[in-house]
Amino acid sequence: MPWADRTRTPSSPDVVVEHLGPVAVCSAVRDPHGTIRDFRYEYVNDAFATALNERPEDLLGHRLLELYPSHTELGLFDHYRDVVEHQTSWSADLPWFSEREAEGFFHVDVRPFADGYVVEGTVVTRSRREQLVADVLQSSADAIVVADLDGRITLWSRAAERLYGWTEEEVLGEHISLLAPEAERDRQSHLWAAAVGGEPVGPADAVRLTRAGQLVDVELWMTPLQDETGRTLGVMSVNRSAAETAELRRSAARARRQLLDVMDAVPESIVVLASVVDAQGAVVDF
Repeated sequence: MPWADRTRTPSSPDVVVEHLGPVAVCSAVRDPHGTIRDFRYEYVNDAFATALNERPEDLLGHRLLELYPSHTELGLFDHYRDVVEHQTSWSADLPWFSEREAEGFFHVDVRPFADGYVVEGTVVTRSRREQLVADVLQSSADAIVVADLDGRITLWSRAAERLYGWTEEEVLGEHISLLAPEAERDRQSHLWAAAVGGEPVGPADAVRLTRAGQLVDVELWMTPLQDETGRTLGVMSVNRSAAETAELRRSAARARRQLLDVMDAVPESIVVLASVVDAQGAVVDF
């Protein structure tokens, strides 16, 4: 086990690898038909294990999806499989996950290696990490507004611009009360105080004011933004049009009614079962 031998000389290739950023080698785990069902860690350096908040021995020999099943829903497993099957490389900036939490943002380069792949990670700089977070917030369909403890707006997403009409340039530095009609100011202050005090708020119904002076019903959540010591630095408010939410609920109710109507119209008995698969993807139960 190359990572466990502390007697290696500095000229050993694996010692050099230990001084690189996070590096791991994974081999394909295939079913009898040759289909890739998982990957197994064959080599990890200390930096890779540290990035995942693990020890090397907790990873080596174990399967990727056994340890980190979220790689399937995040689409990462598909990328790794494509690298091996098509012998192409793949690079991306993405969160580096343990199953407990995102440990940080990394740039990863994944290349084919034997019947598997080698992945190298580079820690993303603080400015790049902040840009990645900002990109995620800006891509949200919900209106996101962040304000400091004085209530001054520090982030205004594109969805917020669409919902309320103000551009980012117009609202940055303005007080959050800009969005509250006179009749809602006291309630706004109460919700704001709860969030600043460290208490998440929502979902809550509220009335907000647009740039055109129109009132809009929204569903909102307010979350205190805290540093690693638990000190509150500001508040993030997520706003969603109540009209859009109501329409989504109506659509879901219509779809459910249509499904029930179809099932009632069929004379035979119907039972819907979901398959249960093992780590190799084989159906083992329902």
